[in-house]
Amino acid sequence: MHAFVSHRGSSSTRLAQAFALVWLLGCTALIATPVQGQATETRTAVADKVAKALSARLEQLVESGEVPGASAAVILPDGTQVTATAGYADKETKEPMTAEHRLFAGSIGKTHFAALAVDLLQTGKLKLEDPVSKYLGKTDWYGKLPNADKLTIAHLMRHQSGLPRYVLQQQIWQDLLADPDKVFTAGERVAYVFDMPAVHEPGEGWAYSDTNYIVLGAVIGNILNEEMDEAIEDAIDGTVYDSVVERILQPHQLADTVTGDKREIEGLAQGYDVLFRGLGMPERMVKDGKFAINPQFEWCGGGFVTTPLDLARWARLNYTGQLFKHDYLALMQKDAATADPRMGGELHYGLGVMIRQTPQGKLLGHDGVFPGYVSSMGYFPEQEIAAAIQINTDNGRALGMPSYAFLAELVRIAKEAQAAK
Repeated sequence: MHAFVSHRGSSSTRLAQAFALVWLLGCTALIATPVQGQATETRTAVADKVAKALSARLEQLVESGEVPGASAAVILPDGTQVTATAGYADKETKEPMTAEHRLFAGSIGKTHFAALAVDLLQTGKLKLEDPVSKYLGKTDWYGKLPNADKLTIAHLMRHQSGLPRYVLQQQIWQDLLADPDKVFTAGERVAYVFDMPAVHEPGEGWAYSDTNYIVLGAVIGNILNEEMDEAIEDAIDGTVYDSVVERILQPHQLADTVTGDKREIEGLAQGYDVLFRGLGMPERMVKDGKFAINPQFEWCGGGFVTTPLDLARWARLNYTGQLFKHDYLALMQKDAATADPRMGGELHYGLGVMIRQTPQGKLLGHDGVFPGYVSSMGYFPEQEIAAAIQINTDNGRALGMPSYAFLAELVRIAKEAQAAK
């Protein structure tokens, strides 16, 4: 899921205070990993400088008192991977945040499912102008959606469908609280918006909606299974997830990224909820090793739990054109929709990619919010640097700036540390 993050000024903090915080918390970690076989004393020294600089910035963030723990990663132009963490994975037990802790990535997961769709587009199995009804018209639920008879694949992928957001309907949260283990089908997820009017006519506006990617996931599942019937729909979540795992995660060694389709997730940092408290979520999202609700409801609207290093690696892989053999970057960005100004940064939304201009140049990436967590990842082509940040609170304002701006700041810090003598 994604939520608007507003601007708020961050307080400056002296370096001495930052180091004092490290001493008090005892839980700031930094790792610098030069590319295997290419490490030199100079490269290692540069990587260490970058790691320390990133760590100092995260310490300032945690010192604000609103962020329990933070984890970040950058990948430098030469491929050197740098991670830094600060604060706690669980502030009650004083468990330090480490680079190995997983956090929910929220809407960033859309980029994985969009990649599957882009591959289908490039191989001719799917077309942007295809009516969605071509794939889902025989289901008992698709026709109940607003604008159902007018929607195309392009409308879904660029958030121009006018479909309301199912995750903003209070009833779904009440149902999850009443039955924390509840498992949804695609049709059951979007049923929460059956009786709602469209936000706008297809292609005549822009409104971010997770519902688009639930419907897109059903289309992908339909193509993968060749036909949609009741039995297939019951298994479609697994089919689409398996395709991401087999085609993206496993071949590219993104081993820290796992599907968010169960309540028990190994290595999950505690998540602290602020944003969803009004919908009934608890302050601590993990209790006795189980997430408060079944995160399976999110599916293709997000659907993954990961680390910043895996996010940065994914951004670099995807946005440098290395994911598939065919050229897909131009298609991904072509005819990108102009987004709602409230999203910030003069955002344009392509095929599952947020495109922004920042002080560090163009940014290709995505943001994500999930109960208890905020994440952002992206690649800066002009700098040839990938970056990611995750915090274990869904209070995005605690970053002191929009999450994409925080990414740009991490890149600036990394560049300055590299240049320092």
